[in-house]
Order: sequence, then structure tokens, then C-alpha cells
Amino acid sequence: MTDPVNRLLPEDGRCRLCGATVDQRRIGQESAVKYGQWLFRCGQCAGAYLAPGLTKAASHRFYAQDYRRLFPIEAARAYDDAYLEQIAARQTGLHRAGMVQAGIPLQGAVLEIGCGTGAFLGQLHRLRPDLQLYGSEIDRRIAGCALDGAPLTWLPPDDYSGRSYDLIALFHVLEHVDDPRTQLSTLRDLLSPGGRIVVEVPDSLAAASRSWKAVHPAHLSYFTARSLDRLAACAGLKEVTESTEQPVPMIPGVIWREWQANPAPAPLPLASAEEVALVDRLLPAPSGSARNRLTGLAKRTALWLLGPERLGPSLRR
Repeated sequence: MTDPVNRLLPEDGRCRLCGATVDQRRIGQESAVKYGQWLFRCGQCAGAYLAPGLTKAASHRFYAQDYRRLFPIEAARAYDDAYLEQIAARQTGLHRAGMVQAGIPLQGAVLEIGCGTGAFLGQLHRLRPDLQLYGSEIDRRIAGCALDGAPLTWLPPDDYSGRSYDLIALFHVLEHVDDPRTQLSTLRDLLSPGGRIVVEVPDSLAAASRSWKAVHPAHLSYFTARSLDRLAACAGLKEVTESTEQPVPMIPGVIWREWQANPAPAPLPLASAEEVALVDRLLPAPSGSARNRLTGLAKRTALWLLGPERLGPSLRR
């Protein structure tokens, strides 16, 4: 499944979230695709991350070849209405759109990075047809299949300059980013006065994430609520609101945050010993149990027999 050479960037010993170089604990080696990365826990911010980073060639290979085999539940022969219904794309998009639409000014500009099917932007257009919509997506197979006629200006990945935005959305994107702090700092500078960045990421301490199967090259950063807050502070952002309701009921175990630019940024205090100990206790650990080996064998066999496009629909039922 892997190319044995030129997969990894040189390791610099820095936390992917806060940049610290001390108190970096190595937990275990990623085993889903075996690219040679390790999961680390940072004792300064209590975040976790995979290192070293992947080269551009290895990252391209992962998303082009290994990603759909690792997540066959997302694969399909046709990304049509049946597929969108199976993954509840429009329902999820409508829920997210409902949470943010009231805070966007009339005729405001909205950018979604990694917009996928476009369901969020499509549903936001239903609620707010006055808005100017912008989006980027690297997977052209699914890009925009749930826009439902919403007018969208497509932007190339990592090239969002040239205008400012009243809302920038990253739903399950930040954990994929090689340098999340720099990404957020760059996006902060693209905000209009009073503009917001909204993110949703998996909570690494939630039950659904506390499995070694959740550690793989698609997720380079593993956030807790407090480590995400520290990252935002380091990037010059401050929290606007914290939702007390589950933002996407069909997806348990996520963190939702809305931020604005902070005119006087100041990093939050370092993680306490108690917080670091909690992360150490709840983070996934490598497991070589017979049950895990049998589960992995069954999945690989099904993929070999059916392929991800045929297996995916059965997993979504």
C-alpha cells in the first residue's frame, strides 16, 4: 500500500499545534497505512499530532489511492442523490448553515475551505440567497454535487487572497492541515472587520476517537477543546461563542468553535499537569489484539473482493 521511499519530510521535533520543542512524548507508530509516522503528545499544549509530515508526493498518493481504501464508507460509484442521502449531506449542511447564518452581514462573503459536496454552501444559499459564496475542494469527484444550483465561485486550494470574507468555514479540515497555526493566522488576515472563522474538528478525547484505528495520515492533528483554544490564541484569534448543543447530531464527538481576530493576541497559559495527564490517559494507544487483527483482516478481504466503491454503500446502510 505504501511507497518505501521519499514519504516523509525531515523531522524538526516541533509540536504541530503550538511549535514547542520540549516535552514531546512519542506514543506509537501509525499502522493504518504504515507510512512511518508517529503519534506524539505535546506536554506544553496537551495536543497530539502525527510526525514527521508527508512529502507532497506521499500526501498526493495517500489521498489519491489509500484514502478511499481506508475510508470505504465515503466511496461510491456515483456521487448522486442516493449517496448524499446516505451520508445525510444536506441535513448536516442545513444544521451548520442555521448555526452561522444570522451572524453574516447582508450580501456578505462566505468562504468554505474543503467544501466537499458543497452541501453547507448549498443550504446556506437556501437560507441567505443574498450571500456571495466561495469554495475550494481538492477532490473533484465530489466537489459541488450538493450545491443544488447555488452560485459558487471556485477558488484554487491555498489561494484565497484578493478579497476579504465575513465568514470562513473549515468543517473537518483543520485536522488535515500540515501547519494549522499558520493556516489560521493566514485566514485571520483575510477576515473583514467583525468577520468570523468557524471550525468543526473531531474531539480526540471523545469515545469515537479513542481507538488506534482513528490514527492515520488523514488526521495530522488531534485536538482537545483546550488545545484547540490554545492554537487559536497563538494564531491571533479569540472565541466569539461556544455552542452548548451538539452541532451535528448525527456525528458525535466534535468540537465547534467560532473565532474573530484578536487585536491584542496573547497565548493562553500552558497546559496544566492534570490536563496533560488526562490526555495521556484518554488518547488512543497502539493495540495488537486478536480482535483488532481479525477486524482488519475482514476489512481488507472485503475491500479486495468488492473494492471501495461497491463496499461503501453497504457500510452506509
